[in-house]
Amino acid sequence: MTNGDITHLKINPRALYWGVISAFGLVGYTLIPKPLLHQTPPLVIVGWGLLIGGLVANLIHPVWRIASGVDLQDIWIVIAIVIFGTLIPYALYVMSLAGLKPSSASLLGTIEPLVATTLSVTLLGTRLRGFQLIGILLILSTILLISLPLKKIFTNRIMTRG
Repeated sequence: MTNGDITHLKINPRALYWGVISAFGLVGYTLIPKPLLHQTPPLVIVGWGLLIGGLVANLIHPVWRIASGVDLQDIWIVIAIVIFGTLIPYALYVMSLAGLKPSSASLLGTIEPLVATTLSVTLLGTRLRGFQLIGILLILSTILLISLPLKKIFTNRIMTRG
């Protein structure tokens, strides 16, 4: 985002806006379902979440207003994206909340941009610069540091010294 020049952020304001909105979305869809999982099956939660989200989205862009130039292939592609890019991943994510802490689940979710970056490099031929590689290493190190049981490590060190 800076390409090494920390005095200048190279990001489109709309991208920044949607990035912040998506961060709030991540918090919402990680924390809201957790208490519901004790009394409701995960797929019911996913179904309600997608229904409510779809109804709200329909207020902004009604489904019956199809843009001109959309053919049957486009509709099948959208259906595939909805099923394989939204429904199944979100269902699996909510199911994982039943056995993981929300912080662990969202931490594992940070790997998704790294997978997207890896796929864009390998499949699309995108070239990464040095600072982008350093950013990837920093993300991986953050995941590692957060996943370490630091409280246990510090408690064990204090007990062994004392």
